[in-house]
Amino acid sequence: FSNYFNKEDLEFSHFSKDVNKDAYLNKRTGLIYNHDFPGHGDFDKDFPAVFEKYQRRISRLISKLKSDNKILIVYAEQCNLTYASPSFNELQKATEQINDFYGANITLFYLARNSGLKPGKVRFMPQNYPRLIYGEYYGFDPASPEHKKLLNTPLNIIAFVSRIKPEQLNKL
Repeated sequence: FSNYFNKEDLEFSHFSKDVNKDAYLNKRTGLIYNHDFPGHGDFDKDFPAVFEKYQRRISRLISKLKSDNKILIVYAEQCNLTYASPSFNELQKATEQINDFYGANITLFYLARNSGLKPGKVRFMPQNYPRLIYGEYYGFDPASPEHKKLLNTPLNIIAFVSRIKPEQLNKL
């Protein structure tokens, strides 16, 4: 996590009317922070508080990774992706690296968008890797009229998965 949130890497992206916030793009990672900075704020003045918030989150995450707890990390692709989805091998390798580095017990649930599925449909794809659960959900066009209706699809899937007993996860 070194250099995760450097001030020099951030540049103003846009003002988000929906949340009344300024959005900043991390030029190095491609991540957009669109809920952290006050709208029409002073970046230099606002940055230290946002930096401290991420430092606390990172410390808490590392503490959990170093614990003996089983951890399920859930990642759901959103409709405005500007990058290619990682391959199964990349997902497997990243999970193994985190587990090895921190001595963690992580399973990754990766939920990918797939506009080829019917609206509201989800499919789980079996993996030969026990620490990776891969699912796909209908990836709608954000300009379509059904956009708002389906916005919560990833959240609904995550809620469903969270009610599954750990021993059932790899049977999906």
